[in-house]
Amino acid sequence: MNQNPFYSFPSRPDYQGLLVPQTPSTQRTHYYPNAYSFPQQQQPAGQQWPPFNSQAEGSSPLPNSSPAHSDVAPSSDAIETPTRSTLTRTPSPAPTQTAGKKARSRVTKKNPVFGEVLGAWRGSKKLSILRNKALREKAEGRKEISARFLRLSHDIIERCERLAFETGAWLHLSVQHRFATDPFLHYTSPALLKEATDDMNRITNDFSKLFRTLMAARNESTKELHKQLTAAKEKEHQATAALDELRAAQEEAERRAETHAEVLRAKEMELESYKIQLRMVTQKK
Repeated sequence: MNQNPFYSFPSRPDYQGLLVPQTPSTQRTHYYPNAYSFPQQQQPAGQQWPPFNSQAEGSSPLPNSSPAHSDVAPSSDAIETPTRSTLTRTPSPAPTQTAGKKARSRVTKKNPVFGEVLGAWRGSKKLSILRNKALREKAEGRKEISARFLRLSHDIIERCERLAFETGAWLHLSVQHRFATDPFLHYTSPALLKEATDDMNRITNDFSKLFRTLMAARNESTKELHKQLTAAKEKEHQATAALDELRAAQEEAERRAETHAEVLRAKEMELESYKIQLRMVTQKK
């Protein structure tokens, strides 16, 4: 019977194998089919192993086909090494950098990759702030401008609150876009609102008037431009119609002239025929 040498069977009475009494001098370390490995102890002279009693251990005797019992542990060369299952999961390779992905350049004063923020001032002096990201393309259309305005302005207001909360700064922000139909957005830090309530109310009202003026001026200019564009289109339409009439009259005149020329040529041919007939009559006389 072929058994895997690395499979350990428990010492059960119903196992059809060789069992050795477990005594301090006969403690087994590993089990192999029909062979045991005992501690390397020298047996005293004149002492023998205790007899094996299968009835006492409750085990059946060794089958006839089994090899004889040996007290010598088998060599490592004689032990069959089990093969590893092919279904064993292999470790995944370490992640590598994506091919073609460029490393991000570090933004420094000597290497302003994305340029500087325009319109930043510290008092009466310009403030140099380097951009960490490139500016996106401008939004086009009323719907896209409104959506991007709300998204970015909400993010800026949240950052303003964080700045005011963490540093106790005096801060005011007012924003509006040219296609707006709702009132402008504004934020005032608690410290500034607490220490300059009247001034902030006045500043907020001034911003409101400013935005309304800009919107009204834009609307008026838009209306005026629309009127001018409509008048220009009307004049262009009238000029085109007059030009078409002139071309039609010219074509009619040319057609009449051609008809008159044809009539004139027919009269000339008729007159020439009369002259020929008159000459023939004169010659006969």
